[in-house]
Amino acid sequence: MIMHGKMTIGTVVAFFGLPPRCTAPAALLRVVGDVATALAAIERIFAFFDETPEVHDLPGASMLK
Repeated sequence: MIMHGKMTIGTVVAFFGLPPRCTAPAALLRVVGDVATALAAIERIFAFFDETPEVHDLPGASMLK
């Protein structure tokens, strides 16, 4: 079409440059989802660290070496 004068080189460049601009918002949504997943994992990790052990030492128990 360029050789027959029905399309300019600028139109071709714009046509091939358009898809990455259209998919950029989808990539941003993926990043937002990854951040949300990471925050949920961090909350579970801190909840694990905040738990108290169910087993307690008896009074007068000696320390392990």
